[in-house]
This record gives sequence, structure tokens and C-alpha cells, in this order.
Amino acid sequence: MQHLWKILYGVFLVAVIGFTASLDGIKQNIPNENGEVKIEYLEGQIVDLQDNFFTVIQKDGKEIYFEADPDFLFNPYETGDIVTIYKMDQAGEIVYDIVDYVHLDGIFFFFVCFFVITIWIAKRKGFFSIVSMLVSTSLFYFLFLKGIQAGYSPAVACLLFVFAVTVLTIPLIHGFNRKSGSSLIAISLGFVMSFFISILFKNLVRLGNVPSESLRNLSFQLPEINIGEILLVILFLGAVGALIDVAVTISSAIFEAAHEQKKISFKTSFKLGMEVGKDILGSMINTLLLAYLASSIPFFILLTHAKSSTLSDLLNYDFVALEVTRTLIGAMSLVLLVPLAAVISSWMLSKQK
Repeated sequence: MQHLWKILYGVFLVAVIGFTASLDGIKQNIPNENGEVKIEYLEGQIVDLQDNFFTVIQKDGKEIYFEADPDFLFNPYETGDIVTIYKMDQAGEIVYDIVDYVHLDGIFFFFVCFFVITIWIAKRKGFFSIVSMLVSTSLFYFLFLKGIQAGYSPAVACLLFVFAVTVLTIPLIHGFNRKSGSSLIAISLGFVMSFFISILFKNLVRLGNVPSESLRNLSFQLPEINIGEILLVILFLGAVGALIDVAVTISSAIFEAAHEQKKISFKTSFKLGMEVGKDILGSMINTLLLAYLASSIPFFILLTHAKSSTLSDLLNYDFVALEVTRTLIGAMSLVLLVPLAAVISSWMLSKQK
């Protein structure tokens, strides 16, 4: 059985790679009444800086001299900084501006430190956890984002993404066994529940289609994309990680207890799974809430500094309602997943016995 599972896993992996490779990218060309606007992002090093006037040397040695817009100079740039430059070519007229620091070197160094510490502490499971993280990140870009770019429905692209991530990463970390199988079944059913809960809450709270500035910008710049589905994806995707974590934790607890006690009934294992699920619910729901609130701290500070902003006013703002709704969707999905994961894991355990 385990051998067959590994074969199916390999077939699924090849299918995912083939599908992502088939997604054709769409070249970004923004039409304009004065001609075609071409946008590029260049990398270079600041060699001279006088007030708002920058001199930047690119990697190919070409020198760029331009005046940056002072309204968008949010960082204290200095000579020697590696930065990203925005280049816009509109009918032959080229405009440069500075965007931000180049972050890749810092990210790579941080990742190396994280890799070393994780392998040192978690050994083999730590290695496969890092591999699964890389798989998830790659699929988010090559399957979800590229899928939307290729014209797929955002909801369909999201469901394909979370399904592929779940099937590929759970066995990779926890092995090809009944524990992983019960987790996959519970997580898949949890995804279905969470998706329909997201649809229900989106309409119940009346979020509309654009309850945040980023969604409004997306709607303005890419009107052909279904913004309502993007909002649905935002509501649903926020709960996915927590669902995976809870299902795996409950399944692991049940199968580990069975391994230690040798003989364990369905009723006992189900009760154990419920207790474990209840214990992690409170901390997991708080984790979801704090993660969502952290992304909106600047807006909260601005609103609470306004003398007329009461708590009810704060909750009624569209982007605050969005974060609260995401938290409630995640919380309700987790609560419903706990008995589901406990039942499936206990049943799989009884079949194994």
C-alpha cells in the first residue's frame, strides 16, 4: 500500500510540474493614447547622491542620473546602497525613479541562518519542512499567480494551489502512512467547509468587492479580473494554514497515543483527538486574529487618532470588517474541523488495527 502511494505521489508531482510549465505568462503591456508604455525595474548601486538627485551604476556598468520624486522618498538612501530603479518608456520619453532597496541579499542570508538552525534542531523533519515551505512558495507563484495571469478563475486557481500544496507537503513531512492519509482527508473536507463558509460570510457581512485599498487598485488597473473572486480567495486562503496545522496535530496525537498504548478503542482515540483540538483552538484563533490585525496596524493608528473614531466606527470600516471576517471564517472552520479530524483519524486507526 505504501509503495502504491509513493507511485501515485510521483505521478501527481509530475502532473503538477507539467501543468505549471504549461501556464503561459502574459507580457505586461499597458496601452496609452500617446503610445505604448513599457515598464522595467532595474538594479544598481548609488554612487552619488545630492539632495533628490541620484547617480546610479547598473550591473552592466551603465550610469543613470535622475531626480527622484521627493513625495516618495520614504527611505534614508546613502551612497553605496543597492537599489531598485523604476524605468518608464512612454513613446520614447524615458522617466526614472527610485523604488526601494534590493532585499534579496538580506533574504538569502536570513534563509541560510534559518536553514542551519532548523536542521540543527529538527534534523530530518526540519529539512523536509524547509523543502515543503519552498514547494508552497513555488506553487503560489507558478500555479496560483501564473494561473490567474493565464486566465484561470482566481477561485479555481486557489483551490488547485491549496490542493497541490496539501498533497505534496503532508506526506513529505510526515511520511506515507495512515496518519498522513487521515490528515489529507480531514484537510480536504475542511477546505470544502471553509470555502462555503467564506462565501456565506462574504455575503452576510456585505463586504462588497473592494473592501481594501489594494483591491481597489487591482480593480482599477486590471478590470478584467474578477475582484469578487479575489476577495473570496483572500477570505478562504487565510484559514488554510491553520486548518492544515490543526488536522495534522490531532492526527499525530491519536496515532502516537495508539503507538504507545498498543490497544486503543475508537471512542478513546476520538475523545483524545477532541481534547487535543480544544486545547489548540484558543491559541490558534488568537494567532489568526493577531496576524490579521498586524497587517493593518498603520490604518488602526490613523483611525484611532481621529477624535470621532469610536470602537463601533472602527469595526464598521471596510478593511477592518474584512480582517474581522477573515478571523471569524478561520475560527469557525477550525471549530468544525476538530471533530471531523478526530473522527477520520480514529476511523483510520481502527481500520489499521
